[in-house]
Amino acid sequence: MAETKEIKKTARELSKFEKGRIIRANKYVRYIDILEIILDDDKMYSFADVDKELEKALKKEVK
Repeated sequence: MAETKEIKKTARELSKFEKGRIIRANKYVRYIDILEIILDDDKMYSFADVDKELEKALKKEVK
């Protein structure tokens, strides 16, 4: 049973989505405005990719 959950989790993390679907994901509701700016319209992202991009954007100094 634990292996099934791990497989589903891994498959979900490796799946790639377009910007519009990521922005609508409950996981990123707080960051919609930032994601609109940092994600490209014509690129596909995994949740891991989005987390990395979001982390970089949040650590960036505000001018």
